[in-house]
Amino acid sequence: MKKYLLILVAAVIGLSMVGCKRMAETKAEVNVTVLSAMSQKIDGATVYAFTSYYWNSTDNHSKFEAFDHQITNAEGVANFKIPALFLSDKETFYFAVFDDNLGFVKASKAVEVRVGDEKSLTLNL
Repeated sequence: MKKYLLILVAAVIGLSMVGCKRMAETKAEVNVTVLSAMSQKIDGATVYAFTSYYWNSTDNHSKFEAFDHQITNAEGVANFKIPALFLSDKETFYFAVFDDNLGFVKASKAVEVRVGDEKSLTLNL
């Protein structure tokens, strides 16, 4: 009896680990380019990603509500890999850059993402 119980527990743990791995798999990708007012690519800007639930729940946005953040590279691009956990069929995500000192949103943009998408958008500061 203990042997069967042990096999059952091992099977449940194994299946749950597979489920967690699938939830973490990248299902879509969004590349966000950040440009200055002079249309120059900005290296080192922090871009925050929000689900529509958090973005639409308030007008007073906080970077602490973001599900992810990335730093732009030398080309001014921040690459976001959206995990399956955040996608059903299609979802709207919001990407924003905040003022470092005052905390307000300097630029933001929404993009609709479907499973398997590779999207690009530009934030103009």
